[in-house]
Amino acid sequence: MNRTHNNETLGNNDTLGKLRWIAWIKSSSGDHICGGSLISKRYVLTATHCLRHNDLAFVQLRKKDYDESGVCTLAKEDIPIERTIGHDSYNKSVRSNDIALVRLARNASFNSGHDYASLDTDTIEITEVDLVTADQCQNRLYELMHKKNTIHESQTCALQSGRFDDCRNSGGPLTALGRNGRHVQYGVASYGLNACNLDNAPVVYTRVESFIDWILSSLEE
Repeated sequence: MNRTHNNETLGNNDTLGKLRWIAWIKSSSGDHICGGSLISKRYVLTATHCLRHNDLAFVQLRKKDYDESGVCTLAKEDIPIERTIGHDSYNKSVRSNDIALVRLARNASFNSGHDYASLDTDTIEITEVDLVTADQCQNRLYELMHKKNTIHESQTCALQSGRFDDCRNSGGPLTALGRNGRHVQYGVASYGLNACNLDNAPVVYTRVESFIDWILSSLEE
């Protein structure tokens, strides 16, 4: 998961359950394919390029539970995938409209809407990023990849703050803390560099607000 770096951003010591809607999309063998975010009891938001994998099997959530001694833990809940919905106008060559929905085979079992948690900090990286302009992003991508990439209006770009080792954020959310203290998802990770340990490596995100109508029209009860 990436998070914008600003004065309202939490540090990396998020409490259990703070990011309860983080999801992992996995293969039948349990291998990690992409990240995502639980946006309702039945749907996970992710990227269309993630759907190209031919073995999408289930979504893994982590649910707050208690062990025999009463200690709060994170219990895994694996929910099979019923079907996937990629954006009809996804363009692989220019990587536009890279947004998708995964419909779960059954409802996620909320308890008062507060029992889902992120994977703990040992298994998920929360990376601080700095938003940059389209020109800055294109210049940095050209500098590192030696090819021109156009940043579209329906995309946003950020530079990772320093180095990080987790390259598994594809399809995962870009978030920031709103003024009400709640995390808000602004982007879905679309593409960047495979060399994830580079300083200030750019990541391009699909801008969620550009696809609100598409998301709502694609949801079923």
